[in-house]
Amino acid sequence: MSTRILVVDDSPTIRKVVSAVLERHGFEALQAADGQSALDKLLQSAQAAKEDGNGAERIDLVLVDFVMPKMNGFQLCRAMRQSAVWRCVNKIALSLMMMRPSAWRGPAYGAGTAVRVEPASR
Repeated sequence: MSTRILVVDDSPTIRKVVSAVLERHGFEALQAADGQSALDKLLQSAQAAKEDGNGAERIDLVLVDFVMPKMNGFQLCRAMRQSAVWRCVNKIALSLMMMRPSAWRGPAYGAGTAVRVEPASR
């Protein structure tokens, strides 16, 4: 059973590249285009894990972008934190945008770590 990581980003390119890197390192990568789609995948995963009884379908980590349509990364982390089922799923926020360290609000929303992703063209 490999570690299952949900990559949540509105950019198909970012999702594809991050997923490819994760898979190259032996992780199972799932994808969602926004926070609401991520919640749907988490729900499907929780139901499948409950049915199989061994947790093989469980999502172990969520890599989430800050800025997305429908439900942004902060809203997703807040929704996960409020759920007894998803509260303990680790969350890492990824973003291309610049953010001052003093502006990082992730822990208040349930995301403890932030990673600024540098564009490949630099």
